[in-house]
Amino acid sequence: MIGGTQYNSVYALKDISVINDPNIVYTFHFYEPLIFTHQKAPWVNASVDYNKTLEYPGIFPDLDLFLKSHPEYESILGRYRGRKLDGETMRIDLQTAVEFMKKQVRNFIVENSEFSTRLPWKAEKHGLPI
Repeated sequence: MIGGTQYNSVYALKDISVINDPNIVYTFHFYEPLIFTHQKAPWVNASVDYNKTLEYPGIFPDLDLFLKSHPEYESILGRYRGRKLDGETMRIDLQTAVEFMKKQVRNFIVENSEFSTRLPWKAEKHGLPI
């Protein structure tokens, strides 16, 4: 099993060298959007500083204003400007994994080995594939 950097981030898949071995499984963790999955988590500075209660489906309230006053989070949160917190946002975030699979010559397994939220909710309740 091979994963990328940044805690096996889905975005790190693009940096992985593919090994020609049919026994390899490529893996990623999916915690996006981090300010939703880890909202108010004391170990995630962006979530603590943003300090909003987010609902799914929903919006990212005052995100533009927050990023103007906290430019250090632009690289991880800027892509959510003007977007809703919904299935389409999740599909966009997972596109990196889809592109990784499509660009490879052979068939192989890409596994999401960790999908997480600190909140008690069920994906199927919100129309997300499980």
